[in-house]
Amino acid sequence: MADQIITKQKLIDADKDADRLNIAVNGSKTQKVTTRGGVQYPTLSGAIQTIIDAGGFTPFSTEAALLQSIPVVVPSAAKALDTKKIWIYESRGGVTKWYDTGLSELDLAKEFSNSNPLFKAKALTGSDNLNSIFASGFYLASLGVNATLENNYPLLGSKGLGVMQVYHLLTGSTGTLAVQVFYGVGDNGIYTRNTNAAGTAWNSWNQILTKTALDSITMIKTIADGTDLNSLTVRGDYALTRAKATTYLNTPPQITDAYDTQLGGTLSVVVSNEAPVVHQIYHAQGGAGSYIRAMVSLGVWTSWVQLGNRVLAYRKKDLNLLVRTGLYICNTVDTLAHHYPVSDQLLVNVFAYDNVYRQVAYQRSNNTVWTRSYWGSSGWQNWVKLSSQSDIDTVNQKIAELDARKVNKQGAQLTDLYNDLHNPLMSVNIKLVGDSITWGSGASNLSASGPRSGTLADVRNTTETSSPTWANLLRQWLCTTFADGPVINESNGSAYSQSENPVLISKDIDLLKFSNPSRQLNFTSAEVKTFVVENPSIDSKEYIDLNSPIKTENRPSQVEFMANGEGVTVVFAKFGYAADDQYFFNIYIDDVFYKKVGLYNATAVFNSEVFITLPNNGKHKITLKNESTVAYPFRIQQLKVNKTVRIVNDGIIGSSTRSWLNSVKLSDSIKRKDDYVFVQLGTNDRITSVNNSHMGTYRNLKQIISDIYTLSDNNAKIILMSANAVTQDEKPSTSSYFMNMRIINNIIQTVAKENKVSFISNFEETQQLKLDGVSYLADGLHPNDLGHRKIFENIRNCILEK
Repeated sequence: MADQIITKQKLIDADKDADRLNIAVNGSKTQKVTTRGGVQYPTLSGAIQTIIDAGGFTPFSTEAALLQSIPVVVPSAAKALDTKKIWIYESRGGVTKWYDTGLSELDLAKEFSNSNPLFKAKALTGSDNLNSIFASGFYLASLGVNATLENNYPLLGSKGLGVMQVYHLLTGSTGTLAVQVFYGVGDNGIYTRNTNAAGTAWNSWNQILTKTALDSITMIKTIADGTDLNSLTVRGDYALTRAKATTYLNTPPQITDAYDTQLGGTLSVVVSNEAPVVHQIYHAQGGAGSYIRAMVSLGVWTSWVQLGNRVLAYRKKDLNLLVRTGLYICNTVDTLAHHYPVSDQLLVNVFAYDNVYRQVAYQRSNNTVWTRSYWGSSGWQNWVKLSSQSDIDTVNQKIAELDARKVNKQGAQLTDLYNDLHNPLMSVNIKLVGDSITWGSGASNLSASGPRSGTLADVRNTTETSSPTWANLLRQWLCTTFADGPVINESNGSAYSQSENPVLISKDIDLLKFSNPSRQLNFTSAEVKTFVVENPSIDSKEYIDLNSPIKTENRPSQVEFMANGEGVTVVFAKFGYAADDQYFFNIYIDDVFYKKVGLYNATAVFNSEVFITLPNNGKHKITLKNESTVAYPFRIQQLKVNKTVRIVNDGIIGSSTRSWLNSVKLSDSIKRKDDYVFVQLGTNDRITSVNNSHMGTYRNLKQIISDIYTLSDNNAKIILMSANAVTQDEKPSTSSYFMNMRIINNIIQTVAKENKVSFISNFEETQQLKLDGVSYLADGLHPNDLGHRKIFENIRNCILEK
């Protein structure tokens, strides 16, 4: 290039090109630039304006035309009007061409609508829990295997196919408010539910309607003469007229009035949605009562059963002929000939089943009750007197005397504490409410007692055994005797011990209740032991099989027990008999469904476990039920429980019954988990400036008992205690006290008796030490180490003397 000669013409052309370049760069928007070849182009400002006028990019009628064009400006954007897609012309990796910018607005709109359940139903999967679906739209349930209790479907298995519509109302600070409507396929009906008012949980599903139910709604149908009630299996109400009553077949045999005239009435037919079961409920005319029966899938009707009792005048007089279920007024002059138990008017209750009858007669005078039975060919037994008013009065008197003897040391609360301590299923939380003697004053090696404000914010006494207060001694004995230890300090004044307890069927049979509700069977401990199978190769060395409810054997199908604490572990076996949706057991807490546990495993395996978390601590009833839909057993091996024994010392120095109601917050002490509360107050109530009324202490203690029940949700059981005898001056004339410890002891005992709570007298236990001149006090009031040990031993003995 450097060797080429620049001619004059080239210089002329270069000058012209320079002029055109100047116009192209600096020209106005409307000017045109003409090349030496005669082709016109817009100026730079004109080209930019053209792009702006086109919305930021050049439009092309077709995508093909766009891709064939070559823009002047690089980079440039253009839109194909046929595909609605935007392309960009730029250089990437040294290659300058049109590049695709992605989905067009049309494709984006299609993608959005396809992914939004408001436009296109979303297919539900096995991982979709209906409780988690709040977005408005439609959802398709097409696989029965996904319709499970865990996924919270209204219908299960193959019945759980359908479409669900969700209405999302709003999202607030507490949760989301929404409504779900589930449309089942076929005749499975429509179900709906919504979240609670706070938007934090779903309410239960409610069935709205099925096609069959809609078709059957025709008010009350009238049936023809001679209709067989066995044939009425369609849901609805039917009228049975009195005039035709004798023509109908399979009516309740009991629907007769006092003169043996058969009555008409109305018949309601109820059809179950969960199983092929039909119920008929007959409401007879003239106050003749209501009756019910059922038909299961085999097509066999059960016998009619009367609902409730009506009282009839018995006209035949002879009680040997009174064999129809019901209540009857019986009155005759010749009572002996008519087989009365006594010469008096009677109200007789008759229970009848096939050829077996039971009569219970309530005598008009003396409130005396008689009974006898008839068992087939054995005939009527002799009348036996069950009780009279005098019998009941005698028993009540004996019970009152027994309670009076037990209230001092052996109230029901101490018995319950003894039983709970020995029960491996029961954790025990004990709270000590009291004053300085409960806190531990007078013992050696105490922690600092100040600063203090007379509230629960005060420093707590040490929980170590180096300070032998009665509370510490009691804690150490309880924790090491009824748990494995060691004693673990949680905070000042609070410590516990914990141990794992295996609950074996053969060993702890009295703690477990086995039954078979479908067969109306309850099993004794001796009967259950016959079902226990020994197996040395498994951890528990034994197991018991709980039958499926569809099995016809007279064996248990469920077990229930009471438990307390953090929870219970159930140890069981799994087998390859059937899938989890058919082969399972259910867990109920206080009769409320808690969890479904599958029993399937490809090969037989023992020692499977599931942990049951108990709510709010406190005692709860746990029920394990084999509710499989296949005839295979639930093999349970044992239960495992982490038993905790905890004692919390909330003694406050200088406190009284009055201060525990006024300045001390009892609510800061008593909690729902407190199982037993020992209350030792009253010592400071003797002080004239604190409380100058015997009734004041009495009323305060009663209020404290009431508040403890309220704050613990009636979980706590209360034991009242009096403190030790003292050697200080207690005379009102020479001291600051207006009453002595003996009076305090008697007030506490009276309150305990009236409120039916246990009472422990530490005053009576230590009075002999005072008489013997034994040094058991540190300062005339607070016990020293010996005094604290004496109080502990007294409490321990009261617990053991259950």
